[in-house]
Amino acid sequence: MGNASGWAGLASSQFQTVANSTTDNREKALAEGLKNLAWAVNELDRENDELKTLLYQLRH
Repeated sequence: MGNASGWAGLASSQFQTVANSTTDNREKALAEGLKNLAWAVNELDRENDELKTLLYQLRH
């Protein structure tokens, strides 16, 4: 995977921990939103790698 996948996986996990441990509704919503953003970054990184592989195969 690309450079973002490691960061995004760790960040998503940490944001989920914050969301689960807080009783403050704003903090919980922010942590959930950041977790979802990190997950989306991870997915985009995975899709980018797949596209790079396909382009490489088409060129060779």
